[in-house]
Amino acid sequence: MKKVVFLLLLINIASLYAGAQEIVDWYHASRKEQRAVDRGNKIIAALETYYNDNGFYPQELDELVPKYLPKIENTGLFNFFMKPVSFIYRPEFSYVQFSQYYNLYFTYYYFLFFNCDFWYSSERKIWSVSD
Repeated sequence: MKKVVFLLLLINIASLYAGAQEIVDWYHASRKEQRAVDRGNKIIAALETYYNDNGFYPQELDELVPKYLPKIENTGLFNFFMKPVSFIYRPEFSYVQFSQYYNLYFTYYYFLFFNCDFWYSSERKIWSVSD
């Protein structure tokens, strides 16, 4: 009987520790998201250099490799389903001219259907977040 009680006590302690680790990970989520934004800023700098050289933004991020970036990195985040979160790039075209503005964004699912959207507007020159 004592062995069963001891075993149950160990299981409870292990589950409490696992829960504490999860809380710590959630507490550091904003740091993870900031690192993702920092990675996005590298892409933004490459897009601006491309624009200065060509007078317009590329149609796809792959056009930045290898001259402006060695590779296109993902955000460094993994969503709740353990899939890596990638940046999505959308140049804004008009029928008369090449793109003058773009949006760079990613959606981070931190728990089931709960997510945060991060996006950068080259027109406004800022990152925005919504959840």
